[in-house]
Parts: sequence; C-alpha cells; structure tokens
Amino acid sequence: MIKLIMRRYFGIAKCFAESLVAHFPPPNQRAAQLIQTYYRGAQGDFRSDVSKGDKTGPLLINIVKLFHNMDYKSFSAWGRVISGTIKKNDQLRIMGENYMSGDEEDLFVRNADKLFILQGRYKLEVTEVTAGNMVLIGGIDQAITKTATLTHAENLPLGVDIMLPLKFWSQPTIKVAIEPLIPN
Repeated sequence: MIKLIMRRYFGIAKCFAESLVAHFPPPNQRAAQLIQTYYRGAQGDFRSDVSKGDKTGPLLINIVKLFHNMDYKSFSAWGRVISGTIKKNDQLRIMGENYMSGDEEDLFVRNADKLFILQGRYKLEVTEVTAGNMVLIGGIDQAITKTATLTHAENLPLGVDIMLPLKFWSQPTIKVAIEPLIPN
C-alpha cells in the first residue's frame, strides 16, 4: 500500500519504502531497545515481560507530550504503548517524573476516558491501542506535568518503576523588560 502511494506521488517508492523497513525496527525489537535504554527499574519479571513488546503482556506506556484540546481547558497525553493493550475506560496507574518505587508521591490512578490515534491534524477515536503504536489519551491530564509512565492499576508486581524523564534543554530566545507608560 505504501509503495503504491509513494510511486504515485514521489515515483521512487521502492527506495523509500525499503529504507523505512531497513532502518525502523519492528515494535518488539524497539520495545527491548527502549527498556534497555530508558527504563529505570531493576532486572526482574516485569522488565523482561515488557521488553518483549507483546500486546498480551503487561501494559507500559511512556507519555512524552501533552496536547491541548479544542476547549483549551484540558489536555490529552501522547505517548508510545511499549507493551500491552490499553482500552477505553481502563483504570491506569500514572507514575510521574518524581515517582520513586514504594512511595506514594507523584502516583495517581485515573481512567482513560478517550483514546485517539493522531492522523495529520485530525484525531481518530478508537476503543483500544496495542503495543508498538502511539496513542493520545484523554482524561488523565490532571496527573501529568511533563512526562509520565502508565501501567494498569490492578495486578501490578512490586518494584515497577518509571521510564527516565525527558531532558528539556531550553534557553530563552527573547528577553523583554516592561514598564508602565504612566507610573503611579
């Protein structure tokens, strides 16, 4: 399908599609790479289970961005489903950037009210999303500041930890000094 689309619009579909296949690993291999590089938890059953990237395995989602909704009052959380399957109205355990294993600080339980898949500038509402896909989750924004790690709230083994938070290196590009025209 992608070869047909590329051939019609670009003319060199074979080269482009084959380079995508060659340089982007399948979801199960990418899950193992992500867990090896970014998961903070110790070696154990949970870590080895989510490294498989299986849709029937335990749920692990790495939230990396918040998108504002059309009402500009709430946000939807965007992230990658590394392992497992998330379904609409699932009860999720949200572990924020400051979460430490065994501590209740920065730990929340919320329901996934809506699930979307981004398609260009449009959002397609779905009922479930499996491992290897990117998902936009509504209803959990109050518990997330920048990034978070999500799992199912029930039947979770001890010692589950978070994915490493993203580092945002940013410097202001403009400095503005403001003073009133008529000071009192």
